[in-house]
Amino acid sequence: MSLTNPSHPNKKPLSKLEAFEKEGVNYKVEFRRNVEILQSAVDSFKSVYEDCKELDLNSPAFEEKYFIRHRMKEILISVTDDIARHCLYHDIKKEGEGNNSEKAFALSPPTRAAFFVKWIANFKPCKLDDYLYSYADKCPNIKIFENANEILAIFVASTIMGLQDETGKVRLISAFLTDPELKSFIYQLKYRISHQDALFCFFNRLHYSSPASRS
Repeated sequence: MSLTNPSHPNKKPLSKLEAFEKEGVNYKVEFRRNVEILQSAVDSFKSVYEDCKELDLNSPAFEEKYFIRHRMKEILISVTDDIARHCLYHDIKKEGEGNNSEKAFALSPPTRAAFFVKWIANFKPCKLDDYLYSYADKCPNIKIFENANEILAIFVASTIMGLQDETGKVRLISAFLTDPELKSFIYQLKYRISHQDALFCFFNRLHYSSPASRS
């Protein structure tokens, strides 16, 4: 994808959005899809902390206080950029019939999950670990605050993957891992550089090991 203006090579280069639009990417549609995914995952993520009464989960100030907003925005931009480049390079079509510009790309759930988790691990937008210093004696399971960003990544991936058990109920990806596997996964997200290719292989295995995928 070239950022130069082919019709007027001496004029101002195309912006990123203009270049994407020129290639057939409806950036706003793809961005909105990712916003919906992240918001849905954050809403589910809050359920982990319901036992901690000092956290007013339903307060409009909750996300303002415990999430770094500019990092959440950077995650959404980075994910959307990655998806647009990936789909253009691999010639992935839009959802539905044809190549409707009003549709998002028909990207596989493991691929979208990999891009999201990579950038959540990179930007670490959640500040819930600050809670440790103020209310460590008031929460029944304080360990969940130490890995807040990694837990958020699991909720986002689970939202995208839509894995199900034998009864058709959606479950977190952590339910499909042994304790050592989950511990290793959280460690990798927390302390190591996460590459989308490795994450894709991991999520792809989970996707096709789900009973719903095998049926």
